[in-house]
Amino acid sequence: MLPRKLFSPSSMQQVTQMSFSFPISPDFSARFNCKHRDRHHKYFFTTSHGLDVSLMQSAANRLVGGHDFRNLCKLDSGKQITNFHRCVIRAQINPVSPESDGDNRVYVSDLVGSTFLYHQVRHIMAVLFIVGAGLEQPSITSALMNVIHVESNSLHEYQMADAHALPLMLWDCAYADSDVTWQTDDDGTESGTGSDLYHQLHSIHQRYLIHTILDEHFLTAATQYHSPPPQYFPFSQTGPTPHTLSRLNLGREPVLGVPLGAGTYKRSAKYMPLLERKRLDHVDVANERWRIGRGSKYSAKQKTPDDGIE
Repeated sequence: MLPRKLFSPSSMQQVTQMSFSFPISPDFSARFNCKHRDRHHKYFFTTSHGLDVSLMQSAANRLVGGHDFRNLCKLDSGKQITNFHRCVIRAQINPVSPESDGDNRVYVSDLVGSTFLYHQVRHIMAVLFIVGAGLEQPSITSALMNVIHVESNSLHEYQMADAHALPLMLWDCAYADSDVTWQTDDDGTESGTGSDLYHQLHSIHQRYLIHTILDEHFLTAATQYHSPPPQYFPFSQTGPTPHTLSRLNLGREPVLGVPLGAGTYKRSAKYMPLLERKRLDHVDVANERWRIGRGSKYSAKQKTPDDGIE
């Protein structure tokens, strides 16, 4: 059983046991026994903020393979990481329901690869949203992974995509057959635990479906008195660019709502290209600052007894 404090409060209610493996080896680790190339993340999003999914897919295609992702993650100096090379096996964006259309069409971004860096998926999605809006070209992903030159060997500053409770999940991790033997305690009857699990998940689905319909009714009612804001994105379809938008005869300064996922966005009157933004300190500088600061406090009282938590 995993310790309760490993889960955030928002995730505790979403944890559902589908099956279990027992017994397992005493030295089995859910993290380190996971097959190196089989971690699958899903990120769900809609195109309601105006996103060109074809441009997003073009940018995602450049992620596949082995690259240095230091500009597509959040640096955690406490881990003293110096190797940011990771391998992405698949980066695919598809509609969840092919028959759905309009602004409420839901897509899922599937990212499969080796071990992911801290907040790597959220940073990747933030860049894909910017590309989908037309604020950056798909080639920006290649530029952010180009850390050969000293002047580009630092982290670029930008806000990562939203993932509070929704819409990011670790969908699957693969283990060797010799490590686990998945089983359930379902006896196949209508009153078995498998049936209870199905009814539980079906009930959750139905409740949230009703919530969705109610929210849609509220939104429709609000539009009778409050007009929706102008839709500038995606630039690939609407025509303007970040440079020409301010010269349009709009009667006021346009405000851009850059998508961040989960119905959130960052409002700004001007867009600063990623490669022109302030850069954070070099990885070596940030790591050294942690070592002589907070890190020195930890090293003074090493090592505490192992509590079994990775």
